[in-house]
Amino acid sequence: MAMPRTPHDGLFKLLTDHPEAVAALVRDYLPASIAKRVAAVRHADNRLLDGLRLSVTQSDCLLEVTLDKGEQALVYVLMEHKAHPDPRVLFQVGGYVLRLAERLTLQGADAAGALPPIIPLILYHGKAQWDIPRSLQTLLRTGKESFGMELHALAVNLGERPVLQLSSHPYATALLYAMLHISGTAEGESYEALVEIFGLLQGDAFLAAHTATYVRTAGIVDTDSLESIIRQVNPKEGGFIVDTATRRLMSQAKVG
Repeated sequence: MAMPRTPHDGLFKLLTDHPEAVAALVRDYLPASIAKRVAAVRHADNRLLDGLRLSVTQSDCLLEVTLDKGEQALVYVLMEHKAHPDPRVLFQVGGYVLRLAERLTLQGADAAGALPPIIPLILYHGKAQWDIPRSLQTLLRTGKESFGMELHALAVNLGERPVLQLSSHPYATALLYAMLHISGTAEGESYEALVEIFGLLQGDAFLAAHTATYVRTAGIVDTDSLESIIRQVNPKEGGFIVDTATRRLMSQAKVG
């Protein structure tokens, strides 16, 4: 299997593919009124048909979230991560929202003809200041008149949060911290950061091995130092983690 385009993409995919970690992320970053009602989180097909271009676009992650109380029983969370401020991001996620809404309409709305809410969640882990508007209305400079354009996105600057408050789940915290560190956003030396990251990943050697692959690919630490850190933090499984990461890197080098 080909590696993702960037280490950031790989780390984010590790995070969103992990059921407990991504469920924690939903509860951590959705508004409290919704988060406290989350009963189940499932992956939905993130491939969305663009009827205008007759092509398929793909969001970073699309989740179907079941709520346990209240009138609304289901919401969709559309996640994107960004390493750099992108002035087009609202148009990007807005396109995803429209394509998902079209798909849901074809599948059938509820008895009242309504579709489930779709919540765009943008996680920013870059070093530059995030100054992109969070609503389409602001971006299009419509002033006080909305003209019906009420697309809003939850945009979170992860770099403004203390590391241990990135998530309530240790694996999610570790992977978000790794993304921040690779971006040059997190403060501190690589050694201390990686000790903390791989300490949080204890308990899942495969996840640690894949994380090591992306950390090494990013070039923030040399191979010998990374192996030393992993063996120090996790003496029991360090050898397996290092060997698995090394084989994966060698395999990708052959493919490349």
